[in-house]
Amino acid sequence: PPSADAMRAEIRAILKLASVAVGQAQVEADLAELQQARSLAESLQHQPRLAQALYWMARLHYVAGRFDQAVELARRSLQVADELGDERLASAPVNLLARIHCLRGEPAQGAAYAQRSAEQMGRLGQKVEEAAITGGLAFALALHGRFGEALAAAARGVELAERLDHLPTRAACHFYEGAARGWRGDLAAAEPCFARAMTLAEGAGDVFRRYLIHGWRGEARLLSGA
Repeated sequence: PPSADAMRAEIRAILKLASVAVGQAQVEADLAELQQARSLAESLQHQPRLAQALYWMARLHYVAGRFDQAVELARRSLQVADELGDERLASAPVNLLARIHCLRGEPAQGAAYAQRSAEQMGRLGQKVEEAAITGGLAFALALHGRFGEALAAAARGVELAERLDHLPTRAACHFYEGAARGWRGDLAAAEPCFARAMTLAEGAGDVFRRYLIHGWRGEARLLSGA
């Protein structure tokens, strides 16, 4: 029967479903359910669950390529988490906002969120996420033309990643360093980074990362006049 406990259980179930969504049809179905979770959380005045519902709505809009909606919802999720003073709750929307702003070609915002995310993930002990977003920070800084800072972040990302037994993250961090060096016009330094990233991506069976490496390596060659 309807009760606060039943409403809380429904929110938990919806959040779990959203975390495993695959395919466009499932994403759209889960977005509808998440709106219900958001309404329930607001009715219960359960701010942590509201922040989570808003984050997962943002995450699914991001997956669907609707970046404007994703940014709006992620910012609202972060606002709720910050009002609660809950760093763990805030870490997910901060990380997502860093990625979206980079993809939208907004490096200043992307770098600011990536820096905050790297610091958060380090404090929270999330080693894989710390390495990945530190590499992402290098990408954002290089996109902004801040190459000295970018290469320092790239080196830190690679250092963190190489301590992990996680091939996709290691591949990503070497790729980010290659992209930063390529944008700087240093093809000789970029090529070994891309080669290392490709080897790791192949070992991980990460076809999408291989696709990205080919694209950015080609761009680096174009920029250098090779």
